[in-house]
This record gives sequence, C-alpha cells and structure tokens, in this order.
Amino acid sequence: MIIVFRPTKNYLKHLPVPDFDVFLTPCMMKEHARMSKKQEMPKLDMSRCELPCPAGTSRAGDKVQWRKAIKNAKAQNEHLVMRQINLELMEEYAPESYLRRNKELEQLCTEAERELRRTKEQVMEIHARRKMAQLEAGRQLKELEGSWVAMVTNNYRLVGSHR
Repeated sequence: MIIVFRPTKNYLKHLPVPDFDVFLTPCMMKEHARMSKKQEMPKLDMSRCELPCPAGTSRAGDKVQWRKAIKNAKAQNEHLVMRQINLELMEEYAPESYLRRNKELEQLCTEAERELRRTKEQVMEIHARRKMAQLEAGRQLKELEGSWVAMVTNNYRLVGSHR
C-alpha cells in the first residue's frame, strides 16, 4: 500500500499570483486572434525560390539586371546544394546518432530510477528505525510510569503508616 501525502494547507500563498500575460507577446496575441477567427495560416512566401528573368529592362540596364539575376540564381543554387549535402549526411549518420542518443537517455532514465529506488529504500529504512526507536521509547515510558506508580503507592503507604 502506497501512502500519498496530501497537503492540508496552501504552501504557495506567500508567493504572488503568477502573471501569465507576460507570455502574451504581440505575435502570440495576433496568432490567437487569427485562430479564434478560424482563419488559415498565411501561405509561405516562395518568391525567394523563384528565378524570374529580368523582364522589361532597357537596353542600357539589361546587362546589370541579368548579372543580378545570375548572381541570385547562383546563390540559390549553392543554398540548394548545401541542403542536399546536409540531407545526404543526415540520411547516412542521423539514425546512428539518434539511436546512440536514445540509448544514452535510456541509461540516464535507468540510473535515475535506480537512484529513486535507493532513496525510497533509505526513506523506508529511516521510517522503520524511527518507528522502532519510538516503540522502544514507549516501552521504556511504560516501565518508568509503572515504576513511578509503584513508588508513589509505596510513599502513600509509608505516609499512611506513620499517622
């Protein structure tokens, strides 16, 4: 049977009432308002991924606009190449690292459970020792009380016999 401690008084009454409004940033309030109106999230802006041709450029600015477009295309291509490399590396090494991390977490959990079990055993041992000490003290108190009653009774007899 497990005995659960149920507090009888409010241990937090000396603390101020928490202010949960500090978490309501303008962005959070805007999102809550959007969700309460049952509106969909705005779609992602994919214009960064597009490579538009410089249209409607004059003859003089044509080369400059095309150079900007080529520079943008190279930057986006490099970004996509890096993403592809990262995905390949993750595909190769991530499962092992996740398994290793899961094993570490399981070991930590096992150790924490073992420590908890040890602590509970120590608590139960302390309770048992305290109970034994209290029972022994109770036995001694009964003996001393019996001795005291016998002495007081003896004193009354002695006082009564001298009268």
